[in-house]
Amino acid sequence: MCTPVFLCAIIVVTSAASQYKTTRYSSSNGYSYSYSGSWSNSWSGNSGSSHISKPVQTVFRPVQTVQSFTPVLTSEVVEPLRISNVNEATTLEFLNPSGVRISVAGPYPESSSYTVKFHLNLNHGFNGAKTGDYNKELTLAPGSTWSYTFPDIQPRGGESVHYLVEVNGRNGNRWWSRDYTGFYQLPQRVTTQGSWSVQIKPGSSGVIQNIPYAVEQKPIYYPSPKPTVTVQPQRPQIIQTPKPYVPVKQRPVVEHTPAPRPVVDNTPRPVVDNRPVPRPTVVQEPQSLGNRPPSKPQTDNSPPRVGDQQVCPLSLTTFNNGKRACAGRPVVTKFPFNSIEQIAGYEPEELFTIFLHKNALRNNQSDYYVTTIFPSLLEEECGQGCVDRTFSLKRCTSRNPNLCSATGKGYFILPPILSGRETTMGTLSFCYGTLEVNAKLPVGDWVVPELWLLPKDRKYGASSGRIVMAMSRGNQELSDGVQDHSSRVLEAGVVTSAGSQMFRTEQLQSWSDSYHRFKVVWTPDRIEFYADDKKLGQVQPLDKLDPSIGGGKMAPFDQEFYLSFGVHVGGDKDFPDSLRGKPWANGDPKNKLNFWKDRQKWLSTWNDGTALQIAGVTLTALS
Repeated sequence: MCTPVFLCAIIVVTSAASQYKTTRYSSSNGYSYSYSGSWSNSWSGNSGSSHISKPVQTVFRPVQTVQSFTPVLTSEVVEPLRISNVNEATTLEFLNPSGVRISVAGPYPESSSYTVKFHLNLNHGFNGAKTGDYNKELTLAPGSTWSYTFPDIQPRGGESVHYLVEVNGRNGNRWWSRDYTGFYQLPQRVTTQGSWSVQIKPGSSGVIQNIPYAVEQKPIYYPSPKPTVTVQPQRPQIIQTPKPYVPVKQRPVVEHTPAPRPVVDNTPRPVVDNRPVPRPTVVQEPQSLGNRPPSKPQTDNSPPRVGDQQVCPLSLTTFNNGKRACAGRPVVTKFPFNSIEQIAGYEPEELFTIFLHKNALRNNQSDYYVTTIFPSLLEEECGQGCVDRTFSLKRCTSRNPNLCSATGKGYFILPPILSGRETTMGTLSFCYGTLEVNAKLPVGDWVVPELWLLPKDRKYGASSGRIVMAMSRGNQELSDGVQDHSSRVLEAGVVTSAGSQMFRTEQLQSWSDSYHRFKVVWTPDRIEFYADDKKLGQVQPLDKLDPSIGGGKMAPFDQEFYLSFGVHVGGDKDFPDSLRGKPWANGDPKNKLNFWKDRQKWLSTWNDGTALQIAGVTLTALS
């Protein structure tokens, strides 16, 4: 029964029959996904969904989180999350003589274990980043307190303390995550005697006006100055006693003529312009995770106008239609990604995948930073058997109507995979520079990450090329009997109409086990590729790179390119037919159907690591 204290709602549950066991990603923008066959979103009317099951009552409650729990739409009965399971407050304790302890109060959601990441910043927010000035990751058992002390922080007064706590857990076969974020403004005068704490209630993230309660804290007294009293002295009484008359000699009268004063020149002084020399506009941008703060102020990188003072040496790097960047400085700090929505595409690696905005999660503190891109099944969006139906995209970004609506018939089924692709097309492009991406590659059979640079204007048409920063197939074991093609192999290079130049490196561990820094150094005469500062190779042609097109010897890589990050599955390019255990043949009309029939096997290898996770992006102009 609903009361005025709680906001109640009825959720209609959509059936999505599934027997697959993997993981879930959630987002506060209204949807979450579970590989166990569960979808939830704040938008109704999913295409192809007609099976309605028993409604489930869910209590929504305010929680001080960035990414909060989202009610899951599923065919099974889900017990509503109760008010008693909500964390009450986050506590910051300022210790004597130094140290700041951050704690999240219980009770906590059920989980076999918790991964808790604590982040603190002083005097600046996170602005979309998932790291701070102080960071610590803990793995805690059930019954433990979500708490950690940063021992080296010693506030002196007036600082703003920003915190971010990331929590991941698992309840049965469902993964969940929560972020707790906020900040506290310290008073200007802080005593160093005793320790004290402040509790930040859910939803009260921001400046707290009242001074926090003190524990063994002695107040500081500042004596008020005494008022100044002005005493008027009394003139003493003078008793005049008559004196005998004494004649006084008459002194000569001396005429005192005042000395002439100097002539003052009242001519007005010339007006002196004391205004400072114009300086470049400093753009205060948020620091992304993995982006180190620059040693010099960042400017808007606009080219100097006629008559203006040149504020920096200009680089060969250009961006956004030919703007010149300052040499050796960050070109931009914002990376405004846009979602691609289309059914498959023109490239052979896209044949098995439908790209949808729901499969790309963004950081909730800023709308331009992509954090997670993951694949899922089409049937979990539109119902079982919908690979043989008509599927249409309401937010299609393609001009080709065949990529916005399609129908599956016979063995020409629809692409059975949903995934995400995010690009800076129309918002950011550049030519020459150093691009570095801190990312964790996905694991899972037939899953391929996309860390690409694509041509903005397609100056050479279909021969405009592609730069591949990093590519590693998600299969843990994959070989043709001669060469390893598994997730232990990393490839990077360029693709042109004259062929591909890809560089390989192998290691004992999978490239999906942890985060890695992938870098491209692009100059007018070469392109270098790095992984964790290890050089993989470089493209530096002695003659024309692609003889079939015009331009210089580096063509088509002499034009502006934009960023494209995503994940696709299968397709007819990345997996040669010689690979053992491959269930489809490239170019076969039944390739999608044969791939789909083998889903029991490959879907069992997908888990919470089956996602491309982006932790930081930097773009620096050439020196």
